[in-house]
Amino acid sequence: MRVRLLASTTMLWLMTGAAWAAEPPPPLECGTIAYPAEAAAYNLEGTTGVEYEAAADGRLVGLSIKRSSGWRMLDEATIDILSGCRLASVPAAGLVGKRKTIEYVWSLDGAPSRQALVPGSCAPSDRFAGFRALDTAASAADGILVRAMIGAAGDPYYVKSEAAGEGEGAAELAALATAYLRSCRFALPPGERSPGDNAIFGRVLLK
Repeated sequence: MRVRLLASTTMLWLMTGAAWAAEPPPPLECGTIAYPAEAAAYNLEGTTGVEYEAAADGRLVGLSIKRSSGWRMLDEATIDILSGCRLASVPAAGLVGKRKTIEYVWSLDGAPSRQALVPGSCAPSDRFAGFRALDTAASAADGILVRAMIGAAGDPYYVKSEAAGEGEGAAELAALATAYLRSCRFALPPGERSPGDNAIFGRVLLK
């Protein structure tokens, strides 16, 4: 099943999935929801897969991340939102307590950032091979997912990295990726700057 966020809504619709093969799934009733402000500022999008169980009263319980969007703040917001939702109609007895999956889609209107890395602008590194803009693959052994605001001179600031796992080693590598991106410079093509051009995200690539 897949849920697409509609900001400031109280109803989310689920696409039909195998667990609901006998009949179309009911919508979710939720409190007013909104896109996380920081995620919107950085133009972050993604899809979070969440496992859950339907309680007899329609609440979603036992929520856990099955597939990360790559962005911790979007994953955490997904759990927070779904924990306050319930199925609009009481689920059939055979579905109560069974593990099912929702894909929660975070998407924004507007064009992606046109910021482009200035070739050769990043500091030499024996650990990092470069930066790939708009790559949203989760942090892993081949790269660290990062986001940044870009100043008028093309300098990254408010740079933040997503650690590839837990522990001091992962946190240290994320900090190094942050410092590496700060050394890079970006430029826009000629023309008027749009709101989406104020930020960039992608992956710092590991050698």
